[in-house]
Order: sequence, then C-alpha cells, then structure tokens
Amino acid sequence: MFKVLLFIFLLFTSLSAKEITEIKDPIHGIRIKLPADWSVRVFPSYVLIISDDTTRFITFRVYPGQNLKKLARTLLQETRFMGGNTTHFKRIKTGLLVRSDLRGYPYVLDPMLPITWGLQGRIPPQNYTSLTYIIPLRRSSLLVTFLYPRGTSGAQIDKMIGIAKTFRFIKRRIPSKRVLIRDPETGDVAASLRIPKGWDFYGTVIPQAPREIHFVASGRGEFVRRDFISRAGAVSPFGGSTMISVNGQSYTSQMPFIIDSVRTASEFLVSLWNSEGGSWNIVEVRKLPKPGSLKALEESARRRLATTGAMFQHQANASILYGGFEASSGGLRKVSLIVGLSTDSFSPGTGMRNFQTNLLVITAQARNPEKAKGLLTATVVGFRPDPNWFLSKMRRNFRDQAYWNRVILGVLDEHNEFLTRTSIAWSNLLSEKTFVKDPRTGEIFQVDLSEGHYWRDPSGEMILGGVREMSELEEVLKAKGWRKLKKSLEGFPEQWR
Repeated sequence: MFKVLLFIFLLFTSLSAKEITEIKDPIHGIRIKLPADWSVRVFPSYVLIISDDTTRFITFRVYPGQNLKKLARTLLQETRFMGGNTTHFKRIKTGLLVRSDLRGYPYVLDPMLPITWGLQGRIPPQNYTSLTYIIPLRRSSLLVTFLYPRGTSGAQIDKMIGIAKTFRFIKRRIPSKRVLIRDPETGDVAASLRIPKGWDFYGTVIPQAPREIHFVASGRGEFVRRDFISRAGAVSPFGGSTMISVNGQSYTSQMPFIIDSVRTASEFLVSLWNSEGGSWNIVEVRKLPKPGSLKALEESARRRLATTGAMFQHQANASILYGGFEASSGGLRKVSLIVGLSTDSFSPGTGMRNFQTNLLVITAQARNPEKAKGLLTATVVGFRPDPNWFLSKMRRNFRDQAYWNRVILGVLDEHNEFLTRTSIAWSNLLSEKTFVKDPRTGEIFQVDLSEGHYWRDPSGEMILGGVREMSELEEVLKAKGWRKLKKSLEGFPEQWR
C-alpha cells in the first residue's frame, strides 16, 4: 500500500497533457502542446519534457551569448560527464547539431527518477543517444536536447521533434518567489515551489504515515493548495461509520459511502468545502486516462488484495483514481487535480464491508477558470520534492528499500557534482578562463583560455599556453625540462566537492 501511495506522490512532480492539450504556465513562463503520454517538469535552469515510460526526454535551456564553438565545447564536457564516448558536430541552417552516444540512463536530469524506477520494479535502458540543437537567438542561444534509448524508432524521434516545435516562452509572466517546505520531524527541507510574489505561504509535512506534504499559498482572494485526505470506514446491516482525516486532523462521520470514482471523489471534496461555509457547485468532472505505470500499480494492488481476500474468504478490490474537476461559487472558480487509491472488501458471511480511500489533491482558486488552470499548472510542474528528504521518508516508511536508497544517494551526489562542474565550466567559458593542473605537484591554476596545451617551466615560475601538439616548440620545451599541464574547463575533482 505504501508503495502505491509513494508513486502517487511522484505524479505530482509533473503535469501531463492528459488534463489539457496545451499546457500554459504563467509563473515559469512556458507554453507547450503535449500528447497524452508526455509530461513536463520545470527546474531552475531547464525545462524537462518526459515520456510516460520515463525513457525519452526533451530539455530546453537558454544560455547567454551566440558563440557556437564555446557552447559546443561546454556541451562536450557535459556529455562526457554523462558517459558520452562518441560526439559528432554538424553545422545546420539554424545553428549547430551535436550528436553523442551515452553509456547509462540519464538519472542526472532529475534525481527523483531512480525512485520512480524503483517503485515500478523495472530496470531502465542503459545505452542512449543525445541529440542537441544549438540555436542562436537575439542575445542568447537556445539548447534543445533529445535523449532517447539506442534503437528508438524514427517515428518516435519525429514525435519528439514535433513536441519541441510547440514549445514557447510566455512574455507576460506572473512575478514569483521560491518557497520551501520543511519536515517538522527532521527539520529538513521537504520540497520547494514558486508562488506569486506577495502571497502568504504555509507548508509542512503531515507527521503521520505516509508523511505527505500539505501547503497553502494565498493572496488577493486567490490560492493554491495541496492536501492529503484519508477516508476509512465500515458498513454493516446494522449501520456504519467513517473516519475522515484532512491533513492529519481526524474526525468521525455517520455517513459511510465508498469513493470509487473521480465523480464521487469530487462530490466528497465539494461537500467538505461547503461544510466550511461555502456554496460550491461542480461545473465539470474529468476522468483522465491513467498512465501505463499507474495501471500496472493498480493491477498489482488488486492482485495483492485478491490473495488476501482468498485467505480470509472475502471479496476485495482496489482502484486508482486519476482525474480533475472544476467548481464555481459566485464569481470564483476552483480547479482540482486528484490522484487517489481506493480499496474495499466485503465479507459475505457477516455482511460487513470495509473501505479506505487516500486522496492527494491540488486545488487552485481564482476569479476565472483560465487563471485557476494556469495557477494549478504552475504549482504541479514547479513542485520539486527534495531527494534527501524523500530518501528519509522512504527510510521511515520502507525499511526494506535499502537498494534504491543507495541509488538515490548516488544520483543526488552525481546531480550536485554535475551542477557544480557545469557552473564552473560556464563561468570559465564566459570569462575566457580555464584551469590547469601540475601533475607533479598537484597545484591548480586558473589561466587565460587559449588553443593548444599549457606547459610549466622547471622552476614553476612560468606557465606557457597555446602550445600545439607535435610542434617544434613542444619538443624544445620537453628538452629544457618543462612539464605539460593537465587542462580542464570545468576544473578538477578536488574542486567539485
């Protein structure tokens, strides 16, 4: 059960076009059209588009300057870090095309990816192709990268290119700020997201298992919020009762009914809003097609319950709820995205039925539907769980997940190292600098960037750059006792940690 709930949590790190065809994010300033089996996630320095089976990726990055040679050089460093062993460059009409072969799955794109694979119990592809288009803009360059397993069909690659062509930046975006959510149990940062400037914010981790995140951001009569709602109860021929928990606060109800669809979940949520003094009415309910990975988890939960039911001679079922709805009250609109797990069992001998539903709900409220949908989209695609905290959560909830914990830690270290190396490389590139290292003494120096190699005189007082390999100057320097230095635009390992 926890395994399914953890995977449901991960669904809120991306937004799929199963909800809307054209995804508009007014906070991060992006717009893109996605087919049903693709979703989008936003990071501080890039936008990640990801396929439903988490094997194909598209990234969008913008860097200052239009020097294709410098951009290609730094891109080559990144490719080598990701296990690239072959790289080809080709001039095209719109800029430069860089193709590389990679060894290993590109976990570095998102440290949460190994968690997703671990919960699904699958092994990801290991041989990848990276295809990057470097396109000069007015004062900067756009880097569009396609990553896909070796052997991907031409039709699938064409589909990826078609998706990329729909990507646009929104000029008028909502000014925003980054906020953090901390786990009161550990004091660690659990997640972060961007909200409009001037809004109030409250966020926490519900201390009861499965330790879900709850937050509310509000301002000027509008808000976005994330809630975890649990509903469990029993019905017998003599009556029944229900225990309802909203973000860790529990109370009983004498109205037991089973939430077995997005429609009944929507009606239940509206009843909760109206019990607080509201007057909300459902405008539209949308049951969204379940991703393939979610279908597999649903089937797995059903098999486990069927096995348990056979042992205790009762009928059992499980279903995952995936959808959204829109509600209105006067001049306000609410738009909600729902992902939940519902289970129930029935004992023919006693006539007793037990049921439980866990719902993760993100809701946005605004003065018109489009504004509410935009705020909901921005909240979903910009919500980023912290991998360290998530690892802690898994340790507390799943003591037997040691293998994937090690993978996540390794990927997190790799991701942090990748960001450090990339930052150093770009800083050097923009300032026309590079690092060199004396292999004899271990000393590291930052010098002016130039073509060729760097040499240091025997006394260590002079460094000479721009020496071409196999040149007469190189032979002279060797004869006089000069030593060749190692050079690296991104620095050396002792500088990355």
